Amino acid sequence: MVEVRTYDSWDEAMADINRSIRAADACARPEQISLREGDHFMSVSDGLVIFGRIIESYEDERLKFFRLVEAFSEACVSGEIGDAHCSQMRPISKDLFEAARAAGWQLPEKGGVAA
Repeated sequence: MVEVRTYDSWDEAMADINRSIRAADACARPEQISLREGDHFMSVSDGLVIFGRIIESYEDERLKFFRLVEAFSEACVSGEIGDAHCSQMRPISKDLFEAARAAGWQLPEKGGVAA
């Protein structure tokens, strides 16, 4: 379900975005915050499993929990580049990332249980 918000002013919209960023920042765990260039992750958004790799961390203090990423999924097998908040990332190994790539960006099965 998509939530649509409307605002009466630019300042109101920016204040809401800043509140959302602060809330996400507060949820970030140390293993997520430590993700850096070359690291791999997975996340789930609306039931879609997303696999990615970190391209860059930002120096700007306001963006300290955001990462520039390349992300892949069944819905976007060729990948796309964008920003993601580290609180949404679960660190994974490069081996799991490559196994997901080989499986068409699905969670590879291992003994009947997703790896």
